[in-house]
Amino acid sequence: RVLDPVKVAQVWTVRKAGLNILMSRRGDHKPITGIEDVSVPQEQLADYLQRMLDFCQKENQIGEVAVYAHASAGCLHVRPLLNMKDGADIAKLRAVGEYAADLAVQYSGVMSGEHGDGFARSAYNPKLFGETLYNALRETKAIFDPHNLMNPGKIVDAPLPTENLRMGPTYQTIKLQTVFDWGADGGYAPAIEMCNGAGVCRKLGAGTMCPSYMATRDEHDTTRARANALRNAMAGRISPNELFSTEMYGVMDLCLGCKACKSECPSAVDMAKIKAEYLVHYYQHNGLPLFNRLMGWLPTLNALLYRLPEPVSAPLVSLINWGMKQDSTKGLLEKIGIHPERTLPAYAPQTFARWFYTQQATEGTAQRTSQPATEKSTEKSTEKSVILFHDTWTNYNETHLGEAAVRLLSAAGYHVQLAAGRQCCGRPLITGGQADKAKPW
Repeated sequence: RVLDPVKVAQVWTVRKAGLNILMSRRGDHKPITGIEDVSVPQEQLADYLQRMLDFCQKENQIGEVAVYAHASAGCLHVRPLLNMKDGADIAKLRAVGEYAADLAVQYSGVMSGEHGDGFARSAYNPKLFGETLYNALRETKAIFDPHNLMNPGKIVDAPLPTENLRMGPTYQTIKLQTVFDWGADGGYAPAIEMCNGAGVCRKLGAGTMCPSYMATRDEHDTTRARANALRNAMAGRISPNELFSTEMYGVMDLCLGCKACKSECPSAVDMAKIKAEYLVHYYQHNGLPLFNRLMGWLPTLNALLYRLPEPVSAPLVSLINWGMKQDSTKGLLEKIGIHPERTLPAYAPQTFARWFYTQQATEGTAQRTSQPATEKSTEKSTEKSVILFHDTWTNYNETHLGEAAVRLLSAAGYHVQLAAGRQCCGRPLITGGQADKAKPW
């Protein structure tokens, strides 16, 4: 018996965490809904579950079946892992659904114990309610909705759950020569397909996902909309020519690259990475704007600026910072796509890296790694050593953030090191659709 409030809370979070892990599983075989909401009397639950598992695994050769949720309500969620691109697995989905409905009737249960029927379960209602009651439901629907305009195909006169599939046996996508490694997802298209349309990216009350939707309240600006648009274009559901159109770019544009979807979406859809890959191909088809080219040159320009002796670079940095505030400069920058009211990040008097090594040398503890940070190199360090990843903006603009991080880590007892040879995080290139050029940095 668990009485500690913290441990009790941990127990209750197991279901939610388990569902997220289940839904984020990569590959074509997904935990398919349809029979997961069957609820039977508690005393019949064990028999129902065993018979359902036997039917799935022994009679239909379904390799894996997920089971989770609340036994106390007689509603254990059963989800067979099926490939909805495979005709044989689609047939198994229908067989499993029919069998689950038969068991629900036999055990005096229901198909939808917790959620609505929807397209997933409405087709089984004639079997569940019987002819008399089902016809009464149809008559009620006809009285209040004679033209069948309100939510057609739900509860009564429903299509089979194997119809209107998002994918299906004829589903195929175009192939792109990708820049990023999509091996863990099975490819670029499968990474996009991880979005199952649940719409968690439309939440408003908590979390970060999705900031663009929170601002506009428009479906157009959700993570789901971006995945839907890309998937449909790549699969030919809409013209493949739309893949690199200005309309498609508009759908992708407001993705901030914050990666909140990767952590908060149950399916762990990484839209920031998907967008970065998309932009490379978009600009290959449509040409790279001058603004993006200039942003891509920032790592080189920054490195050249601070490579000068400090007596030369310091006054030059001050002059550049002053010049970026002038109306004439803002007017010139507007011509390449920078809004005149945009405050540009100022350059710091010296780089964060220069400050760090000067500080460490003063303390007599400077240690520069001979190679970029790897798991192997950190193992050779002391137990409380840490390598700090300083990005472009921390190194050249917001250096005080890096300095504060070093002081904080040092106060916590860590020996801070920087990886040698780093010049840029690659973010300006990645954001500007030049991820293919970012790797050397």
